[in-house]
Amino acid sequence: MPLSATVHSHYDDATDATDSLVPPGVIERQLTGTVGELLIDRSGAFEGFVLYMARAIRPFMTRESGVRRMVLRAYNEQLPLSVYFDGARDRIYKIQLLS
Repeated sequence: MPLSATVHSHYDDATDATDSLVPPGVIERQLTGTVGELLIDRSGAFEGFVLYMARAIRPFMTRESGVRRMVLRAYNEQLPLSVYFDGARDRIYKIQLLS
């Protein structure tokens, strides 16, 4: 069963992780791949990650602690990851580990 988390800080109306509803006003985009790189700032803090897909790579910038935990697990265990994000604002609103 996939493990998912909803990122609440960007969208006050975000729903529970098990709910499939898209937050209001979001232009839904979804990409699936593996975490190929972790993005770390000069002080060693998590800054984002790069999603590797079959024919492309896509960086995601975020400092969300819930996203960080799931991305680190996906990276360490080489698990596929689905990222749901607002295409207009380029903000993650849900992330899901696949097994």
